[in-house]
Amino acid sequence: MNQVEEKTQADLEKDVNECIRKLVYVVAVDGINGEKIEVAGVKSTDVKKTTFTLQRNDEFVVEISDVLAILPLPDISGNSKGSREIYNFQNPVDVKEI
Repeated sequence: MNQVEEKTQADLEKDVNECIRKLVYVVAVDGINGEKIEVAGVKSTDVKKTTFTLQRNDEFVVEISDVLAILPLPDISGNSKGSREIYNFQNPVDVKEI
């Protein structure tokens, strides 16, 4: 017989936090306030991971200690309607997105 292991809430939170720590996102900085950085998510749109689209509905605050790297400035453009900013990097960016 297989026994199902029941996890506590603390165990589940630990598992989720461990998974989140393995994710690497590209973000656009909106502002810096002390040790906190206001950002908007930027999602990759090609398999080479050189083109990203700004996600204004994905705004959040991160601690400065969570920053892994500062990327070179990309070329920034908008689509024909001007509603989306598109970031084009010269080299691929190593991201691990959901």
